[in-house]
Amino acid sequence: RTLLAASFLLTATPALAQSTPPPVADDGWLWQDAHCGDGNVWVEGFYREPHRDGFHWIDAYVDANGDCVGARWEPDVVVEDHVYVYGHRHDDRWVSGFWRAIPAA
Repeated sequence: RTLLAASFLLTATPALAQSTPPPVADDGWLWQDAHCGDGNVWVEGFYREPHRDGFHWIDAYVDANGDCVGARWEPDVVVEDHVYVYGHRHDDRWVSGFWRAIPAA
């Protein structure tokens, strides 16, 4: 009985509940482990592109205030009169972000 209870507790923990797939998918996309994301919300693991022109990958981290910052592609340059809408995880895959024009005032 003790073993069964201990095994349930381990499998119910979010970090351990998700099995880790191969680090590289058949199409070359890379696996990102589950992590604490923006707004301190748990983000399940996902595959992402290995490279994206004009962007660099930022791994998830905890900032100086103790808040989680989610993993993401960060643009290398700023596009004038535009704001970058960050991508997100969906169905075990990364959905790329995009540039959106800032409406004229």
